[in-house]
Amino acid sequence: MKKQSIFSSIILIGFGIYLLIQQLNIKITPGFYTWPTWLLIIGTALIAHAYITKQYNNILPGIILFGFGIHFQNFFSLPFWPDNPVMLLFIISIGLLLQYTKLKTGLIQGLLLLFIALLFLFNNEIMNWIGNLENTTSSISSFWPFILIAIGLYILFFQKG
Repeated sequence: MKKQSIFSSIILIGFGIYLLIQQLNIKITPGFYTWPTWLLIIGTALIAHAYITKQYNNILPGIILFGFGIHFQNFFSLPFWPDNPVMLLFIISIGLLLQYTKLKTGLIQGLLLLFIALLFLFNNEIMNWIGNLENTTSSISSFWPFILIAIGLYILFFQKG
């Protein structure tokens, strides 16, 4: 099979399946017959093309299109799906990290974007954890005099030398 025809073949098959499902009026998910599904199809074709033809520079755009398709597909239909636009940074970071596995470029950018995305996605949980840590630290600090007395007594009576 020619490498140039793989992408076109996958696109045609994907859109053909999409149109067939639509024509048969099969209900898959709410919002399936919208533009995010087209992003999923194009992203899938790019990812498959990248791995089949070993043209790994197509991994990043494929992951971005596929990920954006999933995000916008689930944004309105799944109540637990994050409505934070930082999800888009998360998707790009995943694309950069997957591209790094093959091309050995983009690791620092991918990790940085992943860190920023996770920081913003889990901001409330991180702040709660820091608050709990602060409360724990403040309660421990009230015991410092007793801890110092215990260490002093240990050194005085049990430490040889």
